[in-house]
Amino acid sequence: MKKIIFLKNAAIAASVMMFLGLSSGCKETEDPIVENEFVVTFDTDGGSAVASQTIKEGGKVTKPADPVKDDFTFDAWYREAGLQNEWNFDAGTVTGDMTLYAGWDAIPGIDEFVVVFQSNGGTSVPKQNVADGGKVTEPTPPTKDGFIFDAWYKEEGLVNKWNFDAETVTGSMALYAGWKEHEYEVAFETNGGSAVPSQYITMGGKVIKPEDPTKDGFVLVAWYKEEGLENEWNFDIETISQDTTLYARWVTEGMANVTLQVGNMYLDDFYAEIGKKMTKPADPVFKQLTFVKWYSDITLTNEYDFNSENVLGDITLYAGCTINTGMVEVGTGTFTMHGTGGTNNGSVPHDVTITKNFSIGKYTVTQALWTYVMGTTVVELGSGDESSGVGPDHPIIYTTKQDALDFCVALSTATGKTYRLPTEAEWDYALRGGTVGNLDNDGNEYTYAGTNDPNEMWNGNAGGATVKPVGGKAPNNLGLYDMLGNVFEWVSDMYGTFTGEARTNPEGPDSLVGGWEGALMNRGGNRSSGSAGGGIVMTRRDPVAAANANVRSNLQGFRIAMDGKE
Repeated sequence: MKKIIFLKNAAIAASVMMFLGLSSGCKETEDPIVENEFVVTFDTDGGSAVASQTIKEGGKVTKPADPVKDDFTFDAWYREAGLQNEWNFDAGTVTGDMTLYAGWDAIPGIDEFVVVFQSNGGTSVPKQNVADGGKVTEPTPPTKDGFIFDAWYKEEGLVNKWNFDAETVTGSMALYAGWKEHEYEVAFETNGGSAVPSQYITMGGKVIKPEDPTKDGFVLVAWYKEEGLENEWNFDIETISQDTTLYARWVTEGMANVTLQVGNMYLDDFYAEIGKKMTKPADPVFKQLTFVKWYSDITLTNEYDFNSENVLGDITLYAGCTINTGMVEVGTGTFTMHGTGGTNNGSVPHDVTITKNFSIGKYTVTQALWTYVMGTTVVELGSGDESSGVGPDHPIIYTTKQDALDFCVALSTATGKTYRLPTEAEWDYALRGGTVGNLDNDGNEYTYAGTNDPNEMWNGNAGGATVKPVGGKAPNNLGLYDMLGNVFEWVSDMYGTFTGEARTNPEGPDSLVGGWEGALMNRGGNRSSGSAGGGIVMTRRDPVAAANANVRSNLQGFRIAMDGKE
């Protein structure tokens, strides 16, 4: 309830008050003064009536005189009809219209008692009045998010279940709800093999790898997520969030599974006959690696000889490669840099001059190159996620800035060259085509990097639901791919604002913005950004708060740079 006091038109009020010989003290008009008041009612459950109270917002309820009820003594006032939480008149305040409910205790010797139901975080269950020696009517089970109702128990400790069919009431009492975490069924489709019993797993739990089923003339390969046997289930990493069916994959007995990998990253697999020589698989092709030969060990020590070695059993072959980062020389020059279209861009247009020649990656760092250098896979970085885009030429994601810096050190060690992250100014200059520029054949500035078409970059408007393999869209005028869209790209600078003054070879902002002390810096937008109106634009800048420096995002990748020419 709201009580509103109006001061009416000042001219009328002044005339009336002048007639009465009073001073009006009124301004020409006044806004209404609003006071929030709420009604508190009392449900006495068959007891004598208790008058409602009108209380101002934040005020306290005045404890009324106890109601009376034949054959019962008054207990207390409660917040719910189920009499679970007693109202505290000394501390509780009113924030809206409300009802308080009377609790009663039966007088000894009276033939009716009160049974209340404590739902332990579930929905409220109304109390029951039960005759002495009578049975409690089993109520509709309460509900609770993430849990399944188990039973009603006699004690708060949930030791003994109440038997509604046999047990009788001999006094007022409470029954307590027991709950079980919701369990999801994991079924195993053996595709003609022996049966495997289902498992029931709670949210976030892992499936226990069952004993292998059997099938005459076949050997089990693995369990897969789909009926089409496309993606193998990882029992060590993957967790359950819904009812799931896993499907058995079989191979004819006498055949061995040959798995192809680059580092720890799966590429493909096929079957070869045991005791015979396998056919050499086709050479894989990568954007940032050049395939050389197959090895039988991950350390790339033992080359596999397809002409002499017989298949003895399941085997993994590892791709030995040379690293081909595909660096593109950018050059030096002067351009206008500023930031709009992202979040907290904190920048004004200003001239920037690059006097030191540098090169930048043709592509963002791919998952194959990351795995080859660092050993870990994108699935490991993403804690088991395979839904955001996995493939040797997909950009590495789930990287922190420290991951990117560590990669540059490892890559430098592996190649004998010195790689680093680009500064924001270098990245921006490369985005605009460096010395080549960002003009079309008629000399007009492109809207985006080398194009006027927003669909020529992976974004929310161009099928960018997952990250896509690098190089799938047209490059900018310098031959750089995916400078806008697909993934955010780390730069070496911290986030901040610019004053508008001309700068030469800047390696950071002039000042930090507001509460963004220590914030990291992203450029380029990502696969889920739109193409305009705050989405992907040439000047988009995105800070990452220092508190989120270790958060791994499936939108986050990076591109490498180096001084001079590779």
